[in-house]
Amino acid sequence: MGIGIIDIIILVGFFILIYNSLIALKKNEERTWYDMDILLQKRHYVLAKLVETVISYLVYERTIFED
Repeated sequence: MGIGIIDIIILVGFFILIYNSLIALKKNEERTWYDMDILLQKRHYVLAKLVETVISYLVYERTIFED
């Protein structure tokens, strides 16, 4: 008798479900790369501040030992 209307509707619904899942995975991947970029920027900022703090403490200790 062939493919019925209900079978076609189920098949189209299945393809729509797969398409939406693929789009969600793509958006999740983009969000993950964005989050990773933000974490690397924060790490760079924190490391720069740490180096600045260590240098200022080095200057402080140098003046203490020289006196």
